[in-house]
Amino acid sequence: MKIKTKHIKLVAFRAVLVLVCVSLVACAVRNNSYATDNDNYDPVFEDGKPIYIKNDGSMIPDIYNTGYDPNIELEPVVTGNGDFYVDGLKFRDRPDMGVGQVVLDTADVYTGEETVIEVRNKDFTGITINQMNYHAGFGDNGEKVIVKFYNCKFTNFAGARVSNPAMEFEFYDCEFEGISGSYITVERAKIHGSSGDAINPFRFFTMKDSYIYHVGTKDSGDTHIDGFQVYGNANYDVDQILFSNVRFELPKHRIKVNETEYAIGLVNAPVMIQIEFSANASNITVENSHYNGGGYSSYIHCVKDCQSLTNVTFKNNTVGYGHMFGKIYPNHENTDAASIASVEANSNYVTSLYVGSAWKSSTGVHMSVTNELRSERTMQCVSDKGTINRTIVAHPTITQHMAAEDVPEYEDFPYDLDVIVADATATSVDCYDITDDTNLQTAPKIRSVRFAGSENPTTPTEPTTSTDPTTPTEPTGPTEPAGPTNPTEPTTPAETPAEVSNDTMTIPNTGYNTKEVTPKAKADNTTIYIAIAVDIVLFAFSLAVPTIKKKLRCSILGVF
Repeated sequence: MKIKTKHIKLVAFRAVLVLVCVSLVACAVRNNSYATDNDNYDPVFEDGKPIYIKNDGSMIPDIYNTGYDPNIELEPVVTGNGDFYVDGLKFRDRPDMGVGQVVLDTADVYTGEETVIEVRNKDFTGITINQMNYHAGFGDNGEKVIVKFYNCKFTNFAGARVSNPAMEFEFYDCEFEGISGSYITVERAKIHGSSGDAINPFRFFTMKDSYIYHVGTKDSGDTHIDGFQVYGNANYDVDQILFSNVRFELPKHRIKVNETEYAIGLVNAPVMIQIEFSANASNITVENSHYNGGGYSSYIHCVKDCQSLTNVTFKNNTVGYGHMFGKIYPNHENTDAASIASVEANSNYVTSLYVGSAWKSSTGVHMSVTNELRSERTMQCVSDKGTINRTIVAHPTITQHMAAEDVPEYEDFPYDLDVIVADATATSVDCYDITDDTNLQTAPKIRSVRFAGSENPTTPTEPTTSTDPTTPTEPTGPTEPAGPTNPTEPTTPAETPAEVSNDTMTIPNTGYNTKEVTPKAKADNTTIYIAIAVDIVLFAFSLAVPTIKKKLRCSILGVF
């Protein structure tokens, strides 16, 4: 009976030990990984509620501060046969066009000089909304409809290409797979998941404070998928297109087909101004924006039926190292010299980490951190509760002829990493990229936040970067810059809420390091090895006890 009691105790002890080991392994994995769900098809939760940061226009867009608010329940839109209405907006089912196809009806139900329709908190998933050519005479008698969508989710919105301002669309805090058209304004949008171009603007199209990422979700093959592509329309000149504070993260990536097969998601360019069908194009502006990925990161030229491309203006834009060939396609057919100069002078490589959203939870102060350099970076955050160093993995180097199994999956890229930078009780945090300079007096400060009993994030200014003089001329591989020069001055911080101080953010001159590291954060295996070693030692000791040797062996076989 005495032996049986010892036997029970040993088995119980081993069971507890196994549970402890499993817990330690889980903790090791969790504490050493900063990756988030880059697809963000499901919200990221903290303290039991989805993270959603309201972007006032001064933050770099990321997965936390764009799109609809996941804390608000959306009402699904269900199509039927014939006509149906959503908050007063008339639609018509068009099964002849395909599954889920509907058309916006611009019949004479809209009368008067101006009609404003607001649609809020609706889920149009699985529906492609088409704005077909207007009914004859629509707008001739002063009719005008402005449709405003707030906090909605769409699959695709295909607006009309024709030049008729009688119907305008505005989208605020919405999510799409793709959007196209004219007379459209978009703010704080999240666009992802498309197997084609994410955005096709034609005329009078404005997008601000928005995030475009992870397009090319199916095997791209020879398809030219772009972040946004302006190609024009045969009957109208391209005119008045603006992108302001818009971010594109669109590297070549691997798509898992099944357990043994992979395909490639390939984006031609995040920024594609390639006029093909309009005779002329002008007044296209890309400012305070950030684009990363593609073969070249941007194309600006006028081909096929296009005769001239003028007044293209780039201002204070930054480019990551996720491209395969270079930041600007070197040929600029039929493009005026002033436009070319503007593009080249305002497409500057990033030189450090950068931060989008910041927030506070019970687990600490969080920052959404991105690294687009091909070098591992060290981030040091100093708060009133202490100092924390974080290592941010390098951006993978992407080349043209990589085998599919060697291309990273999208989730392996270090974008929007949820990094805890300070204790939850901290009221002030200053973060620096100390990779090249450990002196905090001279090291680049990438983010400062101040909390006063509030969980609202502070508001950073737009980043400024140094100019990189190297322009690739041949698509033979990624080009390493000769070195940044003449950094511009940071812009003035935007006004912040009363309970939060001003927040400054720059992407300064920190140089470029080609050191290669593993593209995804891995858990430290030390804890696992120690746990296994302890278990082996305990097992060996138990076998050395003659009185319980036989029964213990049997029990181990039974347990495992």
